[in-house]
Amino acid sequence: MRALPRPCPRWLLAFAAACAAPADDTAAKADGGATDGGAADGGAADGGGADGGGTDGASADGGSADGGSADGGSSSDDAPTVTSADAWCEERVSGTTIWIWRVFATATDPQGTDTLPALQEGAARLREAGAELSAQALACDAAGGCSTSFDAAATGSDCARAADYTLQVVITDEDGNASSPVELTGRVGP
Repeated sequence: MRALPRPCPRWLLAFAAACAAPADDTAAKADGGATDGGAADGGAADGGGADGGGTDGASADGGSADGGSADGGSSSDDAPTVTSADAWCEERVSGTTIWIWRVFATATDPQGTDTLPALQEGAARLREAGAELSAQALACDAAGGCSTSFDAAATGSDCARAADYTLQVVITDEDGNASSPVELTGRVGP
């Protein structure tokens, strides 16, 4: 099936060749949004925001391109939000007994949950007294539900002391915008 040309917003008419290219999964939305992270309302077509953001996706207020802010406090307006999260360590018996950490999170994104990559590398971080023991990938579905499980012994953690550990969850969208971190205190569960 032949793809239709992308809609061409007024500000992009000077670059008419871009409008004639076949549509793909980054094509502009029906509202005339830019195809590469820019804003159709006069914002930069290079990933910078209409607020004067630079060409690398960072905002003029000192925020970083990865969705964080210069003060480390909040993420950008385009960043995903972790709406719920839970984590615990549980005993699994399958011939032998092992303890595993399980992490679940739900996220939304202003551009839609379809912009959340299915594999979130290093999105779940196990820490003890501030020191990172392990960074694990989360698998996310199309609705924004994410989960992982991993062997506690392989991380050097002891589930008998589950409350001594924290798990941090950060979800990133396809543009590299990162959610604010969510800190969870470990527990024995479920």
